[in-house]
This record gives sequence, C-alpha cells and structure tokens, in this order.
Amino acid sequence: MSRRDDPPAAAEGGAEHLPAVEPGDGAPAAVESGTDVETVSAAVGVPSASTAVVPGTVPAASHESLRALWIQFAAVLVALAGLWSFLAFGPLSPAERTVVSPGSLWTRTLEHLGLTAVAAVLVLALVLPLGLALARGPLRRLGRPVLVVAGIGEGAPAIGLMVLLACALGFGVRSSIAGLVACAVLPALRVFVAGVQRMNTPVPVPVPTTGPGNGPAASSLGTVPLLVLLTTVRTTLVVVVGAAALAAFTGGGGLGVLLTTGVEHQQSAVTVVGAGLVSLLAVVADWLGRFAEVLVRRRHPAPGAEPEV
Repeated sequence: MSRRDDPPAAAEGGAEHLPAVEPGDGAPAAVESGTDVETVSAAVGVPSASTAVVPGTVPAASHESLRALWIQFAAVLVALAGLWSFLAFGPLSPAERTVVSPGSLWTRTLEHLGLTAVAAVLVLALVLPLGLALARGPLRRLGRPVLVVAGIGEGAPAIGLMVLLACALGFGVRSSIAGLVACAVLPALRVFVAGVQRMNTPVPVPVPTTGPGNGPAASSLGTVPLLVLLTTVRTTLVVVVGAAALAAFTGGGGLGVLLTTGVEHQQSAVTVVGAGLVSLLAVVADWLGRFAEVLVRRRHPAPGAEPEV
C-alpha cells in the first residue's frame, strides 16, 4: 500500500487528530484537509453528538409547526361558523329546531364533556402506574407481549364493549363510563409504554446530559418525559370523546342522543348537528394536545433540532 500523506490537522478547539480513511475499508475516500468533525463522522458512518438519536425525542423534520396548528385552528372556527349558520338559517322543521335548541345543545354538550372527563381521569389513573410497571418495573418482561395484545385489543368494536358492560352492570351513566374506560385503556397503554421504552433505548454515541436524570431509569412518573405524558393524555381524550357518542345507546346521555334521535325520527338535520359537534370536540381535543406538545418541544428542543415556527 502506498504511503499516505500525514493526517489532516484537527479543527480548532483542541480536537484530536483524525486518522486518514483508506478506500476499500468499507468507508469513502480519505477526508481532505480542513474537514470538520461532523463531516468526518458522516463519511465513516458514525453518528456525531449533534445527530445522535436521543431517547424519547422525535426528529425535528416530523415536528408540527405552530403555523400548521394555527391553520387547523382556523379551519375549526370555520366549521363552527358553518354549523352555527346551518342551525340559524338552515331548513329545519319546528320539531328539529326544538331538539337542537341552544339549551338542549348546551345540556348535551355538558353531559358529553362530563363523561369524557371522568372516563379520561380513570383511564390515566390505570395506565400511568401500569405502564411504568411494564416499561421499567417488575413487569418489564411482559412489556412487549402486552403491547401486542393491546394492538390486537384495539380492534374490538367500541359499541360491542359498551353494550356488553351495560348488560353486565345495567344501563346508565356508570356502565357508560366503564365502557369508555374499556375502549380507551388499551390505546393509551400502548402509547405510554412504547414512549417510555423508546426513552430507555440506549444512545448510539455518548451525548452530554445534565440534571438528576442521568442515572439509571427509575420507576417514577417524575422521570417520564413530558412529551410522553402529553401524547398519552391526547390519545386518551381523542378516543374517549369519540366513543362518548355511543353512551347514548347505554343510557349515558351526551351528544350521541342527537344521533339516536335523528335516526329514530328520521331527522337528518339533527343527525348532522350531533355528528358535527362530536367531530369538532374530538378535533379540538387533538388540537389542544398537539399545541401543548409543540410548546414543550420549543422550550426543550432535542439536540440538533431546528426551532419550530
């Protein structure tokens, strides 16, 4: 092998000398003089500190921007305005206007939000400690099997779960809340456990970190990244808000009553209003969760991530 030139001098700042790279050794041609550490790392296929994957983070390219969220918020406002216009000026019969009167809509909306709030709190109270036990605690070996089962269980129809529980517990608000918890607990558990497990994945190269969280992962909620918690809460709310429309079939009330009333009495306008309100509530819940996640990423960006706008 022919004699190579001396290795290029290290970049300013006291970095160590970088060896020349021989072609044919599974790496590109030798790096020319003056190349910085980042370029050398990319040339030899070794991730550098600024490009290392940090557990519990998402690449900046996949992050949503605030601009996109504001566009989505504007679309929600336009949809609300359209729904209000339909209620105010649409071709509704006197019976339909009675069902979708402001007082009736307000009552049904409060019932829907109440069911959502209680069910979401119960789901999170179950998922957070169980998820920590599966991801870090004594049940860690069961983490992957539980994720597989959770993925399969998500295919169970929500209306079937709610009706079965209503038959077992009796129709009413209690059985409706139990059905909502059953519908949302598996998706929330899967998201939470997967997020904590990603956070525990070893880093390919050492990345300097500071703070008390540098030691071994502890089975404590305080060591779980805020983004994982926010994603779990958002998933729970979106699932529960949508499934709460089915509470009308089990005597729980809510906006689903508009759907059943419209279908039973062949009042298509009432059905459209009920479906529109449920959809908007789910979109708003998802938007609030994503907005909170973007704000957290802006305050605590991942190493090498570009600032979000």
